[in-house]
Amino acid sequence: MPEPTTVKPSRPTSLSKADDFRRLRQGWRQSGTHLLVQLLPHSAAADITPPCQFGLIVTRKMGKAVVRNRIKRRLRAAVQHLWQTEPRLLNPAWQASLVARKSCFDAPFPELVTELSTALRRWQRWHLRQAGDGKPAEEKKGETGKG
Repeated sequence: MPEPTTVKPSRPTSLSKADDFRRLRQGWRQSGTHLLVQLLPHSAAADITPPCQFGLIVTRKMGKAVVRNRIKRRLRAAVQHLWQTEPRLLNPAWQASLVARKSCFDAPFPELVTELSTALRRWQRWHLRQAGDGKPAEEKKGETGKG
């Protein structure tokens, strides 16, 4: 008799359409030393739960193709590492783009993973606050109007 298998969440997929990247520029941002993370809720239908989607942006300013490809491999590996260690951070309802900075090439791998996970945690906290009452985050911090 075959053993029951546990369902593992789908692997993160990559974004490739220019419209998706343009839409993500309007979303939430977290800037760091090595990369800029842009996030938005997924635009797919509500009944379908696709895996989270990541797009990588590495411009020609970073260097020749060899350098750009190495940066992309490192960022993909960081996303893969997070997917294996902390899959709850990679919510299927999100799309994200990772914009590499020059320091991304020489940065230690654990720093890249830490910076990415920090950005995703901050997005989760912000998103939960926004979904709480529908009030802006500033009003929830105890700021009241004068009356």
